[in-house]
Amino acid sequence: MGTAHAHGTRQPKKPHPSESPSAIDRDALTGLLNADGFYRRVRMLLDENPDRTFILVYGDLDRFKVFNDLYGAEAGDRLLASVGSMIVDILPQGSAAARLRADHFISCVPADAFDADRFLAALNQWFCAYPVDFTFFVRLGIYVIDDPSLDAVRMSDRALIALREA
Repeated sequence: MGTAHAHGTRQPKKPHPSESPSAIDRDALTGLLNADGFYRRVRMLLDENPDRTFILVYGDLDRFKVFNDLYGAEAGDRLLASVGSMIVDILPQGSAAARLRADHFISCVPADAFDADRFLAALNQWFCAYPVDFTFFVRLGIYVIDDPSLDAVRMSDRALIALREA
């Protein structure tokens, strides 16, 4: 089985039924939100919950290209779709998640519902149980949304910067 090494911080569960955007806002491969749908959903979460703090968790699957090259694009697509399902399963209610591109994922999670250690443990457990013997490295960047007036794209960029510094 695979081995995961996750570096970063924080933890989530399942999206609320009111978070059912149209197909145009969805990533066809994973079923998660696409970038535009995610940015709209983040804005909605922040506007509807002005007294709640949220964080962005930006994840990158290091070595995904190697996996794709070794096992083929279909296996890579199956992996990405499975990662999308796993993310939905571990996100807390009131969260949103997206695949931004290739192997880059992002979630917006209420800060009071996020536990970094549990999130990383869930990622490790999932990757260790993945039915292909391959070692993945998961890097996470965490951005606490301290200025909800910022554009969601800028917030996402800050989470990506945190990932690159992890």
